[in-house]
Parts: sequence; C-alpha cells; structure tokens
Amino acid sequence: MQEQFREAHNRYQRDYFESEQRSRIAPGDTPYIRAHVDRMIEMAELSSQHSILEVGSGLGKFTLPLAARGYRMTANDLSPHLLEKLVYASSGEVGTVCCDIH
Repeated sequence: MQEQFREAHNRYQRDYFESEQRSRIAPGDTPYIRAHVDRMIEMAELSSQHSILEVGSGLGKFTLPLAARGYRMTANDLSPHLLEKLVYASSGEVGTVCCDIH
C-alpha cells in the first residue's frame, strides 16, 4: 500500500511540474534567491571545496546560483524533463540524479 501511494504521489508531482512552466520554480537572478543562497552558504559554512547535492532541484533555482559561485553541484529530482532543462541551463556543468530519494 505504501509503495502504491508513493508511486501515485511521484506521478502526480512529475505531471504537475512538467505540464507547464511554473514561475515559482523558474531559476533567475533575483534578490530573493541571492539572499537565500547567501544565507545557506553562511549557515552551512560552505567553502569552494564542498560538493553539494540539492534534493528536489527542479529547474535549478538554487542549483544554478551555487554552481555559478564555483560549488560542485549535483541536482536530484523526480522529473527527467526538468533535469534535462537544468543540464542545458548549466551548460552541462551540473550533474544530475533522477530518482525518488526514498
């Protein structure tokens, strides 16, 4: 029963996020995103030596700014479609893992 629920949930998530462009998940250089990235770097005490796995990365709202700052990024998402777009946007600099982290 749990497995069926998880599969249904994952299918719903992929269908929802792949069905149309959603502005709230779109990457962009905004003060909001810069502030979140700055705070994450500060709180996690990240240095350029760190490799980062972003779980549920979608199109790379946070993955791309971190990669642009020199962090080695790997993006995880349920959607191969979104990860394909992320790889293109990063010029192939971001690795991807398409799976349910469960």
